[in-house]
Amino acid sequence: HNDPSGVMGCLPDRLDFDVPNPSSQLSNILASNALLGPLGAFTLGSNVRGEVPRDLRKVASERAPLYRADETLVTLNIAQEIGDYTLAFVGGYQDTTVLSQMDYQWTVADPFPIPALLPVVAPTAAGTLYADGLWPISAPSANSTGSVGGHIDSFSPGLEAYDQSNQSSEQVSAELRLQSDFAGPLNFLVGGFWMDVELDNQYWVFSSGFDYFASVFPAAALGLDGMGWVGPQFNNETGDYG
Repeated sequence: HNDPSGVMGCLPDRLDFDVPNPSSQLSNILASNALLGPLGAFTLGSNVRGEVPRDLRKVASERAPLYRADETLVTLNIAQEIGDYTLAFVGGYQDTTVLSQMDYQWTVADPFPIPALLPVVAPTAAGTLYADGLWPISAPSANSTGSVGGHIDSFSPGLEAYDQSNQSSEQVSAELRLQSDFAGPLNFLVGGFWMDVELDNQYWVFSSGFDYFASVFPAAALGLDGMGWVGPQFNNETGDYG
């Protein structure tokens, strides 16, 4: 259940229909008044949170879960008898891509106003990303610049978060066998197998708080309005390898 202190987010002593203390979440800490002063979008120490349904068959979510998979699988099996021998070949090709996306916090946030001083201290960031009074949240990008680089998934009236897992793999395999069929008690089977796999795996966590910090902190701390310098998301990936 919820940890009122915000140190652990949740306490392990009992189960409850609850969510972690928002003051324990990194995205809220980075976007809070503790780091951004009057430009803070979140008051650190606040434990105001969205409610969750008191029903095990229901969830609260800012967005509809997404799952997409595409797979191509091709196999080839050839066998040829040559006298007392059988020569067989088995080949395979597989190409798979998977994408899944879902709410990260499993709560529905209340509408949250953009800090009033933002257009004064950071007019470029305010006019570029927050002109409509909504909170942008990043989309995946090859260089991890997110909303700062123009890669925006959506806008929302409150702070939200989602995670995304995507994987692509390509596999080629080949097997060659030679089998005897002698009339006597002894026969043999000999063969070889080869396989090559290329895999690319990525995991992302996006949050409105990460985006806000990345776009506003340079202006608040260094006077560099519009000079976002940090990727506004968490990204863990296994690069393409074979």
